[in-house]
Amino acid sequence: MKKRTLTAVLLVLVMLITAGCGKKEEAPKAEENTANAEAGEAAAEDSPKEGEAYTIVIPQTQNESDPQVIAYHMLEEALEERSEGRIQVDVYSGGTISSGDTETLQLVASNAAQIGNCPNFTLAESIGVKALYIWDYPFLFQSSEEMYQIMDDPDFWSDVSAQIEANSSLKVYSNYVNSWQLISNSKRAVATPADLSGLKIRTSTAELYVSTINALGGNATPMAWGEVFSALQQGTVDGAFVASTLFDLNKFSEVQQYATDVNPNANLQIVFINRDFYNSLPEDLQKIVDEEMANFVTNVRELCAETEANAWDSIESSGVEVTHLTEEQRAEFTEAGKVIWEEKADVAGEEVVALVREKLGR
Repeated sequence: MKKRTLTAVLLVLVMLITAGCGKKEEAPKAEENTANAEAGEAAAEDSPKEGEAYTIVIPQTQNESDPQVIAYHMLEEALEERSEGRIQVDVYSGGTISSGDTETLQLVASNAAQIGNCPNFTLAESIGVKALYIWDYPFLFQSSEEMYQIMDDPDFWSDVSAQIEANSSLKVYSNYVNSWQLISNSKRAVATPADLSGLKIRTSTAELYVSTINALGGNATPMAWGEVFSALQQGTVDGAFVASTLFDLNKFSEVQQYATDVNPNANLQIVFINRDFYNSLPEDLQKIVDEEMANFVTNVRELCAETEANAWDSIESSGVEVTHLTEEQRAEFTEAGKVIWEEKADVAGEEVVALVREKLGR
């Protein structure tokens, strides 16, 4: 693991900007594709030639113990070793250069950073690819295996990834489940939807996350990730709708007394690289990047699964009162949440929702 100072961070960013990095404030839309292509050609002309070094900056909001960060360090070692130093990778964890998912996306989209990830809904909101919302429907997917069944469906994912690349400056690789979503609070144990009545539960700004908490009986309160811990600590909200591993790793047990494994959906992360940067690489380095990004997805999926398996034991040992739903209790939550499949089918697109329901037998 490399130790870097703030000065090093600023130096990297200045060098990147000086080298011709874009200054866009948000991911480019479809109508900007021609300009992006022209910019990519110009960047390729000025890029390092074969044998010279290319720098890949990877911003991460989580700390060094997070499975995503660990997997990125594995990628760092593999890329530097296989390229014999022609690729140099800098992983900046703990929010050093990015305070949130939207900022990470903007950094990679503008080529101020080169590789990153963000939740499916963050990408969908930024570039207008509605199909990405399919993974946010509550209880539509009931296991990570089912999530990957659709994610790895070559026809479905190739179409979605093509839309992403048409609407942005990104080349997408794949995706992974960080962990499933729990509901926590500081007031009482939650075993039925009725128990959520009157509780202000923090959600992301994603429409289907907000709709899910409201459908299950709580009062959804959208809030940026960086504000969540202090909001829980100060009582601005009563609880959180959050991935179990993030609850554990970010020590939410210090400000929450109750947690329930509701699991209506999972925290899904999309992995991408700046397309102009990728196109500037010689073919041999593109091949290495492609192969090691595939290995990264395999590694991060395994690491996240292992971390999630241990998260609940850690949460319980920290003193949080955990409610594991019975089949009957889960069925009650499912019935309350599944109405969103039809009521909000337009969010991901009625055809997409119908297709996935058919594939899953729901």
